[in-house]
Amino acid sequence: MRRFTAPSIALLAILTLVIGWRIYAHDVEARHVAALRVLQAPSVIRLRYRIAYLRSALSFEEYAIENLDGKASVRYSASDRAGNRATFTTPVGGFDVSVLFEELVRDGVWEMESKKPAGNREIAYAVAVEQSVENQHGKHAFTFTDPHYWEANAGRVYHLDLASGVPNQNDLLRMKSSQLAEPRYAKIVADFSGFGPEGFRKNVALARAKLRGL
Repeated sequence: MRRFTAPSIALLAILTLVIGWRIYAHDVEARHVAALRVLQAPSVIRLRYRIAYLRSALSFEEYAIENLDGKASVRYSASDRAGNRATFTTPVGGFDVSVLFEELVRDGVWEMESKKPAGNREIAYAVAVEQSVENQHGKHAFTFTDPHYWEANAGRVYHLDLASGVPNQNDLLRMKSSQLAEPRYAKIVADFSGFGPEGFRKNVALARAKLRGL
């Protein structure tokens, strides 16, 4: 049986520490490089929300919200029927834009589709969202009218299968249907309407009043 002397035990301990440190240091360095890669990767959120009016004193309102690598702002633009415009930009917190974006994602902004005009057709909405993060990019846009119509009053569509011949009365009573109502349009409108610091919303209200001649 081989016996280890004190010097050999000390040398073994030192070698173990050196090897352990090299492994640990390599792991720390790898994590540091990965973290830097994430921090240095472009991070962009762009949101557009436009309201077009058919008969109002206002012609349109538009919100352009951006978060570019943590530097965030919201730009409000509006115009009346005579072509008078109001435009201003307000800095906002990057976290606030991220929260809004997460709310929109939760409410289905990536899945929503354009709808043909329905309900109150005098006001039309357009939404566009764009995101770039960790070298991944995506964008989506859609339009719709009257979010409250889609929320509650769109009704149902019935599906009739004629493959087995002319249906009888009982077949008509058992027709399958699918709900056309979609409450997420109203949620997305509410998400945008509630965004922005108090000072920004006050300036929006003043701009609206001025363009409406109030």
